[in-house]
Amino acid sequence: MNRRHFLKLSGTGAAVAVLTPLTVLETGCAFSVSGTLSVIIEAVGGILSYVGGSLPWVADLQAALTALQTAEANWKAGSPAAIVIDALNTVEAVLAVIPLTAIYSPLIDIIVSGIEAVLNYFTPATTPPVTLTKPRSTAQTNPHLGRIPLKQPHSLQTYQGAFKDQFNETAKGLGLTAAEIA
Repeated sequence: MNRRHFLKLSGTGAAVAVLTPLTVLETGCAFSVSGTLSVIIEAVGGILSYVGGSLPWVADLQAALTALQTAEANWKAGSPAAIVIDALNTVEAVLAVIPLTAIYSPLIDIIVSGIEAVLNYFTPATTPPVTLTKPRSTAQTNPHLGRIPLKQPHSLQTYQGAFKDQFNETAKGLGLTAAEIA
């Protein structure tokens, strides 16, 4: 390798090293409530597509999911965050009736952990904004709460990307490819 080629490669590498942290700070690795809500909605939809309509809690979960989608749209349009918090609490309450013995129970555990991460973000007075492994301090009756902590994203991954990867890996591991999210 000649000196000119070496200097050209070194200059390119230095530019990438200098600009990458700025790009990461602007685009990724930050906790995105909107992105995480979207992945939670997709994950609940994946569970619903897997189980079909034969179980008694499916209609309640579908209604709660629709309410969450509406609340998210209204929140993005400027409504208070309380509507999203209420919708997330409703989804979490419906998920609480799903038995721990169900084959898809680990997926429910991950969804509940994601919901808790978003709720913790909205209520930072009691916990840090991004505490993905600890539930809120209020008393909870959901048996899925705190069973599976969310994985932290790697250096160039967002929290919602890590959530989606964890959900899909768990679904694949359980043989529930119908529940995977895109």
